[in-house]
Amino acid sequence: MDAIVNYDWPGNVREMQNRIRRGVVMAEKDYIDVHDIELDAVKPGGVTLKQARDEAEISTINEALARNDNNITRAAYDLDISRPTLHDLIRKHAITVQR
Repeated sequence: MDAIVNYDWPGNVREMQNRIRRGVVMAEKDYIDVHDIELDAVKPGGVTLKQARDEAEISTINEALARNDNNITRAAYDLDISRPTLHDLIRKHAITVQR
């Protein structure tokens, strides 16, 4: 429980839901532990590679959206990715796009 409470959850509620669901499926015991939800690698005060990558993606996407007045097509072009890929990343990181 300490690992869940102390984790930053950069992916917000969706990341938590996905990890808990995965933990329920992957648990080998009668309960879920930090290994099942992959929080055992998280060090207090440290950042994992996944966290750093997620934070960089979120920041870069938000900046591209801001530069392009929240136009997803132009932001995707600016980021040199396809529109569907940008939509997937927006969903993955639960980014709110003002329309």
